[in-house]
Amino acid sequence: MIEESSDSTPAVGTSHPIPLDPVIPTFREWALLKAENTKLTTRMNKLRDEISLAIQRRGYRDHKGSQFIDLPFPITVEGGEYIRIKRERRVSIVADIEAAERITRARSESVYARAFPPVPTLNADELYVLLQEGELTAEEMDQIMVQKESYAFRGLTS
Repeated sequence: MIEESSDSTPAVGTSHPIPLDPVIPTFREWALLKAENTKLTTRMNKLRDEISLAIQRRGYRDHKGSQFIDLPFPITVEGGEYIRIKRERRVSIVADIEAAERITRARSESVYARAFPPVPTLNADELYVLLQEGELTAEEMDQIMVQKESYAFRGLTS
C-alpha cells in the first residue's frame, strides 16, 4: 500500500495526477509581465536620460526656459505623430527650512513660534513606560495599541 506524506502531497511512486489550480496561468502571466515591465522601465529611463542630455546640449530654448529639438520628419506611433522633443522646464517654490529658522529666530521668539508651531508627537515607547509605572492600564493600552492588518501581493522566488 502506498502512503501519502503528512503534508498531503502524494508519496513517491503514486500515479495520481495533480490538479491544475486555475490561478497558475494567471500568476505566470502576471510574473512575465512584471519582469517585462521592469526591463522596459529600465530601458525607457536610459533612453530618456540620453534624449534629455542631447536636448540640453543641442536644443533651443523658448521664453519659458523649456528646451526643444525639432524632428526632421514626423514619427508616427499608434496614430500619434511626434514632431519635436521637449525638455520642459518646471519651477516650484519650496521653503528653505534653515533660512526660515535663521530669519524668524532673528526677528523674535514669537515670530519663530508662529512660523514653527510645536507639533504633538506620540512616543509609543513612553506609553509602555507609563504602563509599567501603573499610569495606564492594560485595557487602556489595548485601546491605544491596536493591530492593523494589511496585505501585500508578492510572487516569491527561490
